[in-house]
Amino acid sequence: MHLGYYASRNDKDEPVEIVKALGNILAGLQYWYQLKQLPLSWTGTVEIGGTYYYETGPKRYGPYIDPSESETIDDYGSGISIRTGLLCHLSQAIGFFGEAG
Repeated sequence: MHLGYYASRNDKDEPVEIVKALGNILAGLQYWYQLKQLPLSWTGTVEIGGTYYYETGPKRYGPYIDPSESETIDDYGSGISIRTGLLCHLSQAIGFFGEAG
């Protein structure tokens, strides 16, 4: 299971201030393949779930903005994550990993 949240605030307390937030919850499967007799495993992960996005800022008209009005995007959707990487086993219960995807 993967839970994630990201938020940012640009130009705080300015007329062009933009606030963004992104959150997701994903669940899926992970496969480990042991590399010979080394304490390393190749991993493949596939997860699906939901994603939430929120953004508010000044109203935009093409390349121009109107700070006297605000515009808000508040949306939900599905999400998928496909990753691969390496897992280094330090013990039976603890390890370091790196994934990309």
